Amino acid sequence: MRPDFDLRTEIAAAVTAGDGAVRFLARFAEAIGRPLKAGDGYPVEELEQAQQRLGVVLPTGLRELLGLAGRRNDLVQVQDRLLAPHEWLFWGGEEDVFADNRELDAEAVDVLNSVFVRLPLPDYPMWTEPEPGGPTVRWFAGYGTVLRDDGDTWAWVRAESARALQTVRELLPGDWLMQPSP
Repeated sequence: MRPDFDLRTEIAAAVTAGDGAVRFLARFAEAIGRPLKAGDGYPVEELEQAQQRLGVVLPTGLRELLGLAGRRNDLVQVQDRLLAPHEWLFWGGEEDVFADNRELDAEAVDVLNSVFVRLPLPDYPMWTEPEPGGPTVRWFAGYGTVLRDDGDTWAWVRAESARALQTVRELLPGDWLMQPSP
């Protein structure tokens, strides 16, 4: 990632501005060395056909994201595979060589909280227990990675390189599910 791109600052700006998410996505793609270009997103007609078929209207921000970068697997696919509009049913992982996940224990949660930088995104309820006071999802960054902590029970990581991914595995040793066997 380019050294002049500070993920924490960029996300903080993105969540406070009306067009912040779209601007963030464009700046992030540029920072990882693959700027957005024509054809990275889905045409408006394809999105409209999918909405009509399902009888739904996509939120404006989601339509903008899909129109701008919906076909960019490096931006929209880590844990889960984003389906093309013609595949939509109502659910949306293709493995990525620079992604992994593992169960967390108390020691790993302590390392996550002390070694990685908490991103300025609000805690939001996990889909498994969405009621108030239930576990939350939190986001972190560091060492060329972005990490998601699901209720202090599971970690997901997306890295910019194999070395960055290996660094996270070393900092948070444990049973990473996609790590090759020795």
